[in-house]
Amino acid sequence: MNMNFIKTIFPFVILAIVFSGCKKEPFEWNDDTNGPTESTIEMVDLGLSVKWASCNIGAVLPWQHGNYYSWGEVNTKDEYNMENCVTNGINLNNFSGDATYDAARALWGGKWRLPTRAEFDELVTNCSWRECYYPNGVFAEGPNGKSIFFPVGGLMNSVELQEGGSAGYYWSSEAFTVPGTVASCLYLDFREHRVSVNSKFRYMGLSIRPVSE
Repeated sequence: MNMNFIKTIFPFVILAIVFSGCKKEPFEWNDDTNGPTESTIEMVDLGLSVKWASCNIGAVLPWQHGNYYSWGEVNTKDEYNMENCVTNGINLNNFSGDATYDAARALWGGKWRLPTRAEFDELVTNCSWRECYYPNGVFAEGPNGKSIFFPVGGLMNSVELQEGGSAGYYWSSEAFTVPGTVASCLYLDFREHRVSVNSKFRYMGLSIRPVSE
């Protein structure tokens, strides 16, 4: 994995690098005041097996955090706990493309869906990652030189937003090794300067970045 991070040299040099590399939009965006639709969502080809959406579900700009969803749920809620988790105890292995559990397919339609574990692995392994401090997040640059931005929106646990602005968590469509307990998610942890695929309890509210064929 190729990780490129900004190194401290002189304060004025740091500002020049941050604003020249991170303040601008990573790609052209068609802003729609009613929110993204299938026709206005930017579908970015990074040179990988699938195309990636330019923003999270619930966002209309790449750097907005968007909504938070429990794994396998298509609606947001006021509190994220095990008791109100719709998929708690249900044996789901991979629901990518199933509108009953896949928020991307249910809300955006078309061929949009949650990414699989393999597609997350491909993203992590084949992209160059660049940390950004304004706004907080990372750029993933694909083999063909095109990039997308992932904001670090943290996660919802009960009624509390945790690690907002310091870490990013994105659901995949696949369950972890113990069905009915946890689910696999893309785990972006910039405090330790790493990008990896890890797991979180399915009741927690995480971001969703859809993919399409």
